[in-house]
Amino acid sequence: ELIVDMPENQGVSISPTDNPYQAPFSVLETFFTFAFAVELLINILAHFLLPFLKDPWNIFDLIVVSTSLASLWLTFPGVTALRLVRTIRVIRLFGRLETLRQIIAAISVSVLPVANAFAIMGIVMAIFAVLACDFYGKRDFYNFGTFTRAYFSMFQICTGDAWASEIVRPLFILEGGDISDPLAPLFFVAFIIIVAWTLLQVVVAVLLDNFMSEATRVKTQQQIAQLNRMGQGIETSSLDPLMTLLIQFESLSGLKERVADLFKILDVDDSKSLSYVELHDGFRK
Repeated sequence: ELIVDMPENQGVSISPTDNPYQAPFSVLETFFTFAFAVELLINILAHFLLPFLKDPWNIFDLIVVSTSLASLWLTFPGVTALRLVRTIRVIRLFGRLETLRQIIAAISVSVLPVANAFAIMGIVMAIFAVLACDFYGKRDFYNFGTFTRAYFSMFQICTGDAWASEIVRPLFILEGGDISDPLAPLFFVAFIIIVAWTLLQVVVAVLLDNFMSEATRVKTQQQIAQLNRMGQGIETSSLDPLMTLLIQFESLSGLKERVADLFKILDVDDSKSLSYVELHDGFRK
């Protein structure tokens, strides 16, 4: 699909005389479009309306396939932009491959925490931008004359794009080599340490933490589902409720308390020990 759309997206003429490969690409495009449409129709008929709409991937398929069908027949000034939407059809693979779906799900869960971390970093950058606009706005109007200019300059410094040679050095080093403002490098170095070296790493750490947590949760659910499938048809024992109660602990002290409570129940004569008869009779209750 992506290869089919490449000639047109690269500005190749649609005239068969100018591009001899346009005709077979057009045939392939029409074939894949109708193939996806038939697949979508089967999916709708199999799940009908409400179950079909509950899955976000089905909504995505519906939008992409509808756009692809519309781009085949409709002709209006904005049809070129509409056809560009077809390039996102490759994302449909995410809904078909389980591993890709897990990655997308983990990233989706990480969006909100990462956005909060980015907000903190943006606020700190705004504070430094206000200070830079006040300190260096008259000296370098191009980079710090307004808040918008200063904020973008601080963002450029955060990315490390020629921040020392083009932005910072002209502020405190004169043409003759004399230092006019020794505090200027301290200001921008502090910004680099706080934002680029610290807060930006916090954003990455938050992303990885939430990503790994979601991946672990999904993996655990899959393992539980697999164990449930393996356990179907297996006879259960009378000790299963007892074992289930014992394994539901949150710490080692909790497990010790559960074992101690079980020991007290089985120790009928309070002898601080269990005989075979007590153990046998207790497990039969």
